[in-house]
Amino acid sequence: MESAYHWLSIATRLLFQAGLHREQTYETVREPRVLRRIAWYLYTMEKSYSCGLGLPCMIRPHDFHVRPLTPEDFDKFDANSQLFVELTKINCLRARMLEVYWRKDESEGAEAAYDILRSMREWIDRLPDQFRLYSGNNPKRLYQRAVYELHIHYFVVIATFFHLCGWAVRTSITNPAVLVASSCMARLYEEILYREEIGLFLPIHNWYISIASLPQIHALSGSHYADDTAEEELDILRRGLQAMAIKWPQANNLQISLDRLYERRVSNRHPNQTVVPNDKDLTGCSEYTRDEIDGTVLNRLVCDLFPFPTSMCPRMDIIDAIESMNPGHEGSTETTVPAAWDKEYQFDWTLNLFDPESLTDGYVPSTSMQTFGEGLSF
Repeated sequence: MESAYHWLSIATRLLFQAGLHREQTYETVREPRVLRRIAWYLYTMEKSYSCGLGLPCMIRPHDFHVRPLTPEDFDKFDANSQLFVELTKINCLRARMLEVYWRKDESEGAEAAYDILRSMREWIDRLPDQFRLYSGNNPKRLYQRAVYELHIHYFVVIATFFHLCGWAVRTSITNPAVLVASSCMARLYEEILYREEIGLFLPIHNWYISIASLPQIHALSGSHYADDTAEEELDILRRGLQAMAIKWPQANNLQISLDRLYERRVSNRHPNQTVVPNDKDLTGCSEYTRDEIDGTVLNRLVCDLFPFPTSMCPRMDIIDAIESMNPGHEGSTETTVPAAWDKEYQFDWTLNLFDPESLTDGYVPSTSMQTFGEGLSF
């Protein structure tokens, strides 16, 4: 009764009962602008909590027919209104990712995944100047908590893409890109911690911090990036969860789980990776058809997701390494990949915070708790 997801579930059912998932409803209601904003907020938050808690989606994309928000939907389209629109845009990409996940055995699934990459690149490229972390060529960030949180959402969406759609890209790109996103998140949370403002965040940030912690633990478990930077950034994220736990005690459960995972994967690790030459199948998964898009184009798409200066985080140099990858060409370097394909390696090799197999199902009360238990089994 006290969980945010419980009240979100009630609000979602009221949305369907009132017909607010259909655009024609807004032609007759008294306050269409307010109700449309509410509908989009519920839609994006439902996607966030479904991913975070491992519960089935209550609003499927093909059941939601509400036009995107425009300035006309606000009494005053100020900075806060524009920020809400940008948050809605980036979080809506999760619904498309879930669709791609379920189409991964179809030939057009890979192209749909690349379309999502292009959408993420378009979002960050078109972000208004007032919401950017950096102004022009100035390597120093101007602290704005709302802007920091907006970019945290962006980096979480990147990580979610590589979890749900990572089969469409080479693993040599997938894991380094998620590590860069994790490093960026850690540095943003660090500044928020300095100002003691992390307590202003909603409990969904418990999951965001956990997602950012996984690549750091993976790096420490035997990759090329097992260094002091990974330990430092993991410590930042630990402190973030500890601070969140003051207001949201459920963060303690995630902290305990991450500590267990660290103990299992790092303190008692066994070598589970090897360095293989690039003439091997870098996807690591032979049942999928190799993508026909040129590797250089793919590398460029991934690199364009991080249009930040090197001062953003210590891992930004990884982007240059990703860009230089071009499989099948002479002179290509060796790449770290799993010794054998393991479904748990891509992103859910660690703490299984959510189960993608249930994310596009309809909400069934009799099975929801069973799915929830599976999603949080450690």
